[in-house]
Amino acid sequence: MNKNRRIGLVGLVATAIPNLILRTALPAIFPVFTGSWWYMWFPLYCLWTGFLVIGLVSRGSARDGDDGAGEK
Repeated sequence: MNKNRRIGLVGLVATAIPNLILRTALPAIFPVFTGSWWYMWFPLYCLWTGFLVIGLVSRGSARDGDDGAGEK
């Protein structure tokens, strides 16, 4: 597993678990999809999803034999 994919997976889990715990344990205090929720959680989901996609894409290109050096 490459570094970007690992960072993406760990980050998504570290973002989703507290979000789900707060959403189920304290629904009155932690309303979902309000302005404050979007401000606090949406950028994190975008960031970790971006790392995960980069990790998956770089793994695919490495598997095809592309080392990024180009042909000479």
